[in-house]
Amino acid sequence: MCVEGPTSRPVALAGSCLASIQSRPVVGANPPGVGQEADSLLLLRIAWRLVLVGLALIAGIGVGCLLQAVLFQVAVRAKGEILTTARAAALSLVVLMGGFFVASPIIELREQRLAYILCRLSAMAIPTC
Repeated sequence: MCVEGPTSRPVALAGSCLASIQSRPVVGANPPGVGQEADSLLLLRIAWRLVLVGLALIAGIGVGCLLQAVLFQVAVRAKGEILTTARAAALSLVVLMGGFFVASPIIELREQRLAYILCRLSAMAIPTC
């Protein structure tokens, strides 16, 4: 037999008992449909901002690559040689990606090592590290 609650009546079958429990109103819950629109709009705003960040990232990399390629061509022309646009763009992309994939981990490693050293130095005074 199902346990009797404030909004349900006793039901003999387990399936019916489950259905009566699931259909009970939850105290303090919003009625169906209320608040779901706000959640949907919030998720839509978050998705839109992520799209804008992605577009800004692509545009920033593109503009940076283009400007750096032009600077490479100007520098090579100053030496009296010619650098094609495709090679200048490839060189620029290699420099940008190298800066991202090589310099970022080195900086992170240096900061972690510095934190470790500072922790060890402070451990001489306070042994908690």
